[in-house]
Amino acid sequence: HLIVSPDCIIGGMVVNSPSAFSPAGRRDYLEALNRATEPLRAFGWTTHMVGPAVVNVALDRASTQESRRLLPWAVVVSTLVLCLRLRSVKKVFLVMSISGATLLVTLGLMGWLGFCMNMVTIALPPILWVLSMAYSVHFLRYYEHALREGLHQDFALKQTISQCMRPCLLSAVTTSLGFLALLAATMTPVRDLGLSAAMGIVVAF
Repeated sequence: HLIVSPDCIIGGMVVNSPSAFSPAGRRDYLEALNRATEPLRAFGWTTHMVGPAVVNVALDRASTQESRRLLPWAVVVSTLVLCLRLRSVKKVFLVMSISGATLLVTLGLMGWLGFCMNMVTIALPPILWVLSMAYSVHFLRYYEHALREGLHQDFALKQTISQCMRPCLLSAVTTSLGFLALLAATMTPVRDLGLSAAMGIVVAF
Protein backbone atom coordinates (compact mmCIF):
# COMPACT_ATOMS: atom_id res chain seq x y z
CA HIS A 1 0.00 0.00 0.00
CA LEU A 2 2.91 2.36 -0.61
CA ILE A 3 2.36 5.25 -3.01
CA VAL A 4 5.27 7.30 -4.37
CA SER A 5 5.07 10.27 -6.71
CA PRO A 6 6.93 10.01 -10.05
CA ASP A 7 9.52 12.54 -8.87
CA CYS A 8 9.97 10.60 -5.60
CA ILE A 9 9.30 13.73 -3.54
CA ILE A 10 5.95 12.73 -2.03
CA GLY A 11 5.12 9.34 -0.61
CA GLY A 12 2.08 7.86 1.06
CA MET A 13 0.91 4.68 2.68
CA VAL A 14 -2.64 3.34 2.95
CA VAL A 15 -3.27 1.82 6.38
CA ASN A 16 -6.41 -0.22 7.00
CA SER A 17 -7.63 0.51 10.52
CA PRO A 18 -10.22 -1.37 12.57
CA SER A 19 -13.69 0.11 12.07
CA ALA A 20 -15.03 -0.50 15.60
CA PHE A 21 -12.93 2.14 17.33
CA SER A 22 -13.83 3.72 20.64
CA PRO A 23 -12.82 7.38 21.07
CA ALA A 24 -9.95 6.33 23.34
CA GLY A 25 -8.96 3.64 20.85
CA ARG A 26 -8.83 6.17 18.02
CA ARG A 27 -6.59 8.45 20.04
CA ASP A 28 -4.26 5.58 20.96
CA TYR A 29 -4.21 4.46 17.33
CA LEU A 30 -3.19 7.89 16.05
CA GLU A 31 -0.56 8.25 18.76
CA ALA A 32 0.89 4.89 17.69
CA LEU A 33 0.99 6.06 14.07
CA ASN A 34 2.72 9.25 15.18
CA ARG A 35 5.35 7.22 16.99
CA ALA A 36 5.76 4.97 13.96
CA THR A 37 6.39 7.94 11.65
CA GLU A 38 8.76 9.71 14.04
CA PRO A 39 11.88 8.34 12.23
CA LEU A 40 10.65 9.99 9.02
CA ARG A 41 10.34 13.35 10.74
CA ALA A 42 13.73 12.88 12.38
CA PHE A 43 15.16 12.30 8.89
CA GLY A 44 13.67 15.61 7.71
CA TRP A 45 10.38 14.55 6.13
CA THR A 46 7.08 16.29 6.77
CA THR A 47 4.28 13.86 7.61
CA HIS A 48 0.50 14.22 7.49
CA MET A 49 -2.33 11.85 8.37
CA VAL A 50 -5.79 11.83 6.82
CA GLY A 51 -8.83 9.61 7.10
CA PRO A 52 -11.94 9.00 9.22
CA ALA A 53 -9.99 8.24 12.41
CA VAL A 54 -8.12 11.55 12.13
CA VAL A 55 -11.33 13.48 11.50
CA ASN A 56 -13.14 11.79 14.41
CA VAL A 57 -10.31 12.53 16.85
CA ALA A 58 -10.28 16.16 15.72
CA LEU A 59 -14.06 16.37 16.21
CA ASP A 60 -13.80 14.78 19.66
CA ARG A 61 -11.16 17.31 20.70
CA ALA A 62 -13.18 20.21 19.32
CA SER A 63 -16.29 18.95 21.11
CA THR A 64 -14.37 18.63 24.37
CA GLN A 65 -13.15 22.20 24.08
CA GLU A 66 -16.67 23.38 23.28
CA SER A 67 -18.07 21.56 26.29
CA ARG A 68 -15.46 23.13 28.56
CA ARG A 69 -16.62 26.48 27.23
CA LEU A 70 -20.35 25.80 27.49
CA LEU A 71 -20.51 24.18 30.94
CA PRO A 72 -19.16 27.24 32.80
CA TRP A 73 -21.69 29.42 30.97
CA ALA A 74 -24.48 27.01 31.91
CA VAL A 75 -23.34 27.18 35.54
CA VAL A 76 -23.11 30.98 35.55
CA VAL A 77 -26.47 31.60 33.86
CA SER A 78 -28.31 29.00 35.93
CA THR A 79 -26.79 30.46 39.11
CA LEU A 80 -28.02 33.95 38.20
CA VAL A 81 -31.52 32.62 37.49
CA LEU A 82 -31.53 30.71 40.80
CA CYS A 83 -30.41 33.80 42.70
CA LEU A 84 -33.22 35.85 41.18
CA ARG A 85 -35.82 33.15 41.81
CA LEU A 86 -34.80 31.70 45.19
CA ARG A 87 -33.23 34.82 46.74
CA SER A 88 -31.22 32.71 49.15
CA VAL A 89 -27.52 31.85 49.08
CA LYS A 90 -28.12 28.63 51.03
CA LYS A 91 -30.83 27.44 48.63
CA VAL A 92 -28.76 28.28 45.57
CA PHE A 93 -25.79 26.45 47.05
CA LEU A 94 -28.01 23.46 47.84
CA VAL A 95 -29.39 23.22 44.30
CA MET A 96 -25.96 23.62 42.72
CA SER A 97 -24.45 21.04 45.07
CA ILE A 98 -27.06 18.48 44.08
CA SER A 99 -26.50 19.18 40.38
CA GLY A 100 -22.75 18.91 40.86
CA ALA A 101 -23.09 15.63 42.73
CA THR A 102 -25.38 14.34 39.97
CA LEU A 103 -22.72 15.13 37.37
CA LEU A 104 -19.93 13.49 39.37
CA VAL A 105 -21.89 10.30 40.04
CA THR A 106 -23.12 10.04 36.44
CA LEU A 107 -19.66 10.58 34.95
CA GLY A 108 -18.29 8.06 37.44
CA LEU A 109 -20.86 5.50 36.32
CA MET A 110 -19.96 6.19 32.70
CA GLY A 111 -16.30 5.55 33.47
CA TRP A 112 -17.14 2.40 35.40
CA LEU A 113 -19.20 1.12 32.45
CA GLY A 114 -16.37 1.88 30.05
CA PHE A 115 -18.04 4.79 28.24
CA CYS A 116 -15.74 7.42 26.77
CA MET A 117 -16.54 11.04 26.13
CA ASN A 118 -17.00 11.66 22.41
CA MET A 119 -18.40 14.30 20.09
CA VAL A 120 -21.97 13.39 21.14
CA THR A 121 -21.74 12.51 24.85
CA ILE A 122 -19.70 15.64 25.50
CA ALA A 123 -23.02 17.51 25.42
CA LEU A 124 -24.23 15.58 28.48
CA PRO A 125 -22.70 17.69 31.32
CA PRO A 126 -24.45 21.01 30.51
CA ILE A 127 -27.72 19.22 29.69
CA LEU A 128 -27.69 17.18 32.88
CA TRP A 129 -26.61 20.18 34.96
CA VAL A 130 -29.74 22.09 33.95
CA LEU A 131 -32.19 19.17 34.02
CA SER A 132 -31.07 17.96 37.45
CA MET A 133 -31.87 21.36 38.95
CA ALA A 134 -35.57 20.94 38.28
CA TYR A 135 -36.07 18.37 41.04
CA SER A 136 -34.34 20.48 43.67
CA VAL A 137 -36.22 23.63 42.67
CA HIS A 138 -39.59 21.83 42.72
CA PHE A 139 -38.80 20.41 46.15
CA LEU A 140 -37.83 23.82 47.55
CA ARG A 141 -40.95 25.49 46.18
CA TYR A 142 -43.21 22.84 47.75
CA TYR A 143 -41.32 23.24 51.02
CA GLU A 144 -41.60 27.04 50.99
CA HIS A 145 -45.32 26.80 50.30
CA ALA A 146 -45.76 24.43 53.26
CA LEU A 147 -43.88 26.83 55.53
CA ARG A 148 -46.06 29.73 54.41
CA GLU A 149 -49.09 27.69 55.46
CA GLY A 150 -47.70 27.80 59.01
CA LEU A 151 -46.51 24.21 59.29
CA HIS A 152 -43.57 23.30 61.50
CA GLN A 153 -40.39 22.45 59.61
CA ASP A 154 -40.67 18.71 60.29
CA PHE A 155 -44.28 18.54 59.13
CA ALA A 156 -43.52 20.83 56.20
CA LEU A 157 -40.74 18.46 55.15
CA LYS A 158 -42.98 15.40 55.37
CA GLN A 159 -45.73 17.13 53.41
CA THR A 160 -43.23 18.28 50.79
CA ILE A 161 -41.92 14.74 50.29
CA SER A 162 -45.43 13.31 49.96
CA GLN A 163 -46.54 16.02 47.53
CA CYS A 164 -43.34 16.21 45.50
CA MET A 165 -42.54 12.52 45.14
CA ARG A 166 -45.19 11.59 42.57
CA PRO A 167 -44.73 14.45 40.06
CA CYS A 168 -40.94 14.27 40.30
CA LEU A 169 -41.02 10.50 39.84
CA LEU A 170 -43.25 10.79 36.78
CA SER A 171 -40.99 13.49 35.38
CA ALA A 172 -37.89 11.36 35.96
CA VAL A 173 -39.46 8.28 34.39
CA THR A 174 -40.72 10.06 31.28
CA THR A 175 -37.46 11.96 30.80
CA SER A 176 -35.40 8.79 31.22
CA LEU A 177 -37.61 6.93 28.75
CA GLY A 178 -37.13 9.77 26.28
CA PHE A 179 -33.37 9.44 26.54
CA LEU A 180 -33.56 5.64 26.40
CA ALA A 181 -35.32 5.99 23.05
CA LEU A 182 -31.91 6.99 21.68
CA LEU A 183 -30.84 3.36 22.16
CA ALA A 184 -32.65 2.65 18.90
CA ALA A 185 -30.08 4.76 17.04
CA THR A 186 -27.51 3.06 14.85
CA MET A 187 -24.61 5.26 15.99
CA THR A 188 -22.84 4.06 19.13
CA PRO A 189 -22.12 7.58 20.47
CA VAL A 190 -25.83 8.44 20.29
CA ARG A 191 -26.73 5.25 22.17
CA ASP A 192 -24.09 6.07 24.79
CA LEU A 193 -25.62 9.53 25.22
CA GLY A 194 -29.10 8.09 25.67
CA LEU A 195 -28.06 5.56 28.29
CA SER A 196 -25.81 8.02 30.14
CA ALA A 197 -28.47 10.73 30.21
CA ALA A 198 -31.09 8.27 31.44
CA MET A 199 -28.75 7.21 34.24
CA GLY A 200 -28.11 10.84 35.07
CA ILE A 201 -31.82 11.59 35.43
CA VAL A 202 -32.23 8.64 37.80
CA VAL A 203 -29.27 9.87 39.85
CA ALA A 204 -30.72 13.39 39.93
CA PHE A 205 -34.07 12.08 41.17
